Amino acid sequence: MIALIQRVKRADVRVGERMTDAIDAGLLALVCAECGDEKAAADKLFAKMLAYRMFSDAAGKRTSPSRT
Repeated sequence: MIALIQRVKRADVRVGERMTDAIDAGLLALVCAECGDEKAAADKLFAKMLAYRMFSDAAGKRTSPSRT
């Protein structure tokens, strides 16, 4: 199980030609789950995503703190 968090100016979700949801500027999370992934792994990934912090630097670019 893996996730990618990306800052977006706007994003939408489409099923076929139909748009099902959309956001303006914000964070987009792309999550991949495979057969055999357990609920415990999903819970752990979800907790990490909720705890993710993002900051703006002096130029206004968003950064995240380095991992330890």
